[in-house]
Parts: sequence; C-alpha cells; structure tokens
Amino acid sequence: MTVWSLTECDIDCIALGAGILGTGGGGAVHLVQLRAKAALRAGKEIRVISPRDLTSDDWVLPLSALGAPTVWHEKPFAGSEAGEVITALERFTGRTVTALMSDEVGGANGLEHMVVAADMGLPVVDCDGMGRAFPEVPMTTLYINGLDLFPAAQADDKGNVVLYPKGASVDWLETFCRSNAISMGGMSMFGFGPFNGLDIGRTAIHHTISHAWRIGHEVLSARANNTDPVAALLRSESATALITGKITALDRETVDGFSRGKMEITEVGGARTVSIDIQNEYLIARDGHTVLCVVPDLICLLDSETAAPVACEELRFGLRVTTLAIACSDALRSEKALKVVGPQAFGYGDTKYNPFGKYVPPEFHGDTK
Repeated sequence: MTVWSLTECDIDCIALGAGILGTGGGGAVHLVQLRAKAALRAGKEIRVISPRDLTSDDWVLPLSALGAPTVWHEKPFAGSEAGEVITALERFTGRTVTALMSDEVGGANGLEHMVVAADMGLPVVDCDGMGRAFPEVPMTTLYINGLDLFPAAQADDKGNVVLYPKGASVDWLETFCRSNAISMGGMSMFGFGPFNGLDIGRTAIHHTISHAWRIGHEVLSARANNTDPVAALLRSESATALITGKITALDRETVDGFSRGKMEITEVGGARTVSIDIQNEYLIARDGHTVLCVVPDLICLLDSETAAPVACEELRFGLRVTTLAIACSDALRSEKALKVVGPQAFGYGDTKYNPFGKYVPPEFHGDTK
C-alpha cells in the first residue's frame, strides 16, 4: 500500500483545487486550510490512501458539513461535532471506523475530514461521492450505486446529536437533516455508515483528492512562474471559459437551509451578460435563453487575475471574475446518475443535459511522488 503523507504545500494545492471543484459550494476553504496546516505543525499526520487498497477489513465513514455555506463561513465548527457523529455511528453499528472520507471533495468539505482524521490518527481515502460539491444528501455516487445511507448521524456545536437508524427513503433523510440543520443554527456535521472498504471502492469516485491537488498545483505553479493561472487551468482540465467580466446583479439569501439566488455577469464593454442560478453551488449558466453549462458539469467562478475560487458566500457586486465550465466525472453522467444530479433533479424540467467536454481521470498522487 502506498501512503501519501501530506505536506503544507500539498494542503495548499488541495485547498485551492477543492475550492475550484466546489463550484461555489462546500464552504470557503481558507479557515479549514489553516487548521489542516496547524495540525501538521503540531506534529500530527494527514495520511491519504487509495481506494483501490481498501479491503473487507476496512470501515470507512463519509463525513461532511451539512447546511448553508454562508453560516459556516461566519461560524466554524467548535471541534467536537465530528467526534460526536463518529461515536454515535460506531456505537449503533458496532463497527470501528478505520478511515474517513469526504462525501464531497468540493470546497471546505474536501479538507474538513482531514483535520478530524489527523486528530484521530486515521487515514483518509482518496475518493468522494461527487467529484465536486452538491447541495443535497442523496446526490452522491454511494447512493446512486446502491449503498443504503442509513444509519446516519448529525451533530452541532452545542452538544446535540441526532441519530437516524433507518428511514422510508433517502429523500426523507435529506428532509430531516435539512430541518435539523436549520434548528442547529444553519450548519451541522453529518456522517453515514460506516461502509465496508470494498463497497467504497466500488461506489465512490476515485482519486478526487489527487484531482484537487492537480488543479491547485497547476494554478500555483503558474502564479510562481508569472504566467496566466486561468490559462494553465484551461490547459490541464477539460474546461472552457464561458465569460470574463464583473458581477452586475446579485440576489442571494439563506432559505430552507440553502444559500439560494441568482447573479448576472456582464462582459467588459457590456456586450454580453450570462446569468447563473445558485443553490449552494452554481447550477446553470445561461446566455439569454441558451444554456451554456448545467449540472452535473461544473460551473466555476474564479478571480480573473489569480484563478482563486469564488464561493457563493464570497460573491459581491462589482467583483471581476472568469467563469469556467469543467467536465464532471463520467460516474455522474449515466442515466441512473442524471436522475439524481441532472437538471431535472434541480427543477429544470425542460433542460436537456448535453455533456460538456471530456473528463480527465486523475491518478493517485501518492504513486507519482
């Protein structure tokens, strides 16, 4: 088994890449990035393993924040929430967690589980269930590929823990978790399982931490070499720039546990305007009535000069951005997956999904070091 022991430079690459893969959601990465680096400076280790090395003796628990990213941006976790979730699920199932993973590599959720794993002395698995960020619990390849998301658990910073032993459907799990996240102040820690290692290897999207590293490394290398970091990202990914301009209209609010809204980006000179819908993540980009890109493909807003990702909670009128469309994982493009993460799942009933570009699968970075 190859183990990739992260350095502070690796954390910087992964944080930047996870922010871009967050497509506006998953939480702003900066505070979690600092906490991960502080863990390394305190002598703790963040070890990453490949999902191909998991065995039937492993029990992997997916862990992520659930709620409105705008709340997480203002109120970070106290530190006890993840431990409460893990303890509740271990006690209920009688299984001992041997590794952690994130259910979404996008945004701060791509790093939060690493901080928890460092504190617990556990490895993290180089995989997730989305290859990006999505706003709802069922929108994961673990569920799409047949795993039962019960039992699940949820905890807040005040010591409240909710266990969901079973339910009528995963949609009910989303309903109850979202309602409780609102009661918990708009943000909570959430986990489900744990799952056998072989099941995770079969159902998850592989090497998505490595994918985040690849993206971040390209951008940081371009900055260091005084070359265009947006152009570097366009070369490394299956991506196209949709528009470069400034945000000229923004309507965003926290509703039903989500950050929802719409914005408009107007090209320099005002010749063209692109509108983007928001539900934690950027869902659909339109030029008038023409759909430029739609979920599950990624719509990413970047600072035009630095290629730093712009999360939905960081949007502001007048900000100059470049909007990219990036191909999603092939695991999200099957007929079965599109029923859960395609346009119709978000209420765009008349919008046909046309795959954008070709996904470039990442390799496990631990093998290339």
